[in-house]
Amino acid sequence: MNDNSYSMTTRATSDYVLAVLRDEHRQATQFDFACDPDIALSLDCTIADWRAAMDLLPARELGRALNESWGINVSDTEWRSVLAPARNKTLRGVAKLIAKKATRTQIRPLEIAGTRCRPAAAFLAIKDRLAAEDIDVTSVAPRRRLPSSRDITRKCFCTQCLDWRQGRFQTSKSMPLCSGLLKTLAFVLVC
Repeated sequence: MNDNSYSMTTRATSDYVLAVLRDEHRQATQFDFACDPDIALSLDCTIADWRAAMDLLPARELGRALNESWGINVSDTEWRSVLAPARNKTLRGVAKLIAKKATRTQIRPLEIAGTRCRPAAAFLAIKDRLAAEDIDVTSVAPRRRLPSSRDITRKCFCTQCLDWRQGRFQTSKSMPLCSGLLKTLAFVLVC
């Protein structure tokens, strides 16, 4: 496990993977009219229903996209075993396979003046993540402009952490969750 002072990397779980996939679906329905907003994703949801609800790629391309998104290396054969036949396979198999290979970042608790402060811990963990991507963080502070968005890769952030229109850190609970396939630090704030 990879640790730094504000976050730690742990194994993903099937429930975590499902939560990410649900959130990805929720966000996709806001922007992609081909997505079905009425489907409720669960571990028992068929791959056919999931693919239809999300307007997803065929099995081979979907598996490769999931590899890239989750930073894992699963063979086409392994993906085919959980994705096809789509009417008989469920998200349970996909979630288990991803969880077996993927990791997630958890924010460590941070105490300030004797009080736990999750937003401060998240901010410092995000700042560490930016620094790990060789982004200059010397001027990064809460409510200050971030480095140019072209310097911030999709690996670092998602829409929950950033209000891209304003280029500022946000901590509001009303901000949307991050995209599931981005699988970033911000998601752990709500898990």
